Amino acid sequence: MRGLSRMNLLYQGLSILTGVGFIYYGISCLVSPTMRQEFERFGAAQYRVLTGILEILGGLGVLLGLCSGTHSCKWHRR
Repeated sequence: MRGLSRMNLLYQGLSILTGVGFIYYGISCLVSPTMRQEFERFGAAQYRVLTGILEILGGLGVLLGLCSGTHSCKWHRR
């Protein structure tokens, strides 16, 4: 049982890190001049705002999934 709770803690910690990372890079896509230049450099300038919005929504989805307790990884409860 002790190992399972450590795995659950690891899962939650990594999920939080992932969610925050997505939100950070999503905001960066929208406001950072450096990210604007990178999108232009790779020829994807028209997708910069869409990418930023989708990253923010994805990060919020990860974090809300943890808060709601309905995440699909329920193996630790068996």
